[in-house]
Amino acid sequence: MADHRGEKILFLEMGVGRMTPIFIQEPFWEMTQYLKNSFYININPKDAMTNPMIHDRFMIVLY
Repeated sequence: MADHRGEKILFLEMGVGRMTPIFIQEPFWEMTQYLKNSFYININPKDAMTNPMIHDRFMIVLY
């Protein structure tokens, strides 16, 4: 992760349910918080959520 610290990165989560947040959502949230040039987008029909710590670098898309 440190190799990409200065790069712009988009973390795109699509359709992850509430059964496995520790494997996908939480690592994406942590990396978005750590990498200041990153952005997180969650695309989900009903379970979209995010961490308040990245409130200025996320978007939730409900479909």
